[in-house]
Amino acid sequence: MKYKYNMIILGAGSAGLTATTGGVTLGARVMLIENNKMGGDCLNYGCIPSKTFLKSARLARLINKSDEYGLKTTMDISVPSIMKRVKDVVAQIEPHDSKLHYEKMGVDVRFGEAKIVDCHTVMLNNKEYTGKSILIATGTKAIIPPIKGL
Repeated sequence: MKYKYNMIILGAGSAGLTATTGGVTLGARVMLIENNKMGGDCLNYGCIPSKTFLKSARLARLINKSDEYGLKTTMDISVPSIMKRVKDVVAQIEPHDSKLHYEKMGVDVRFGEAKIVDCHTVMLNNKEYTGKSILIATGTKAIIPPIKGL
């Protein structure tokens, strides 16, 4: 059977983008489908914003302990400034995870909620697309496991 794509990847988060880059690098015709924001949770809500925020918190902690090193300092913490820095760091990374970046690599990037029809077919916006392989990289959702006492 002939397929339009070698790979159809559902999800443009860390795993989906990595798989997309790998596929294109190896010469595959790739379709990438995202239902929300390119970059997924890591770029937009999790890893990058939280680590950027934590960097400011660690620095504030060090400054607070500066008297241990013979330094007398005062500190004015501005949460709005910290949040602006978080947004700036995300904005700096966004172009590397963008639709335009992946289209320049030759990826067919689409947005919407995809449905898997069969092991080689995906339905998106009432149109069917075929691929030799379909990778589901739609992420996870945190839950509290039903463990007594947790």
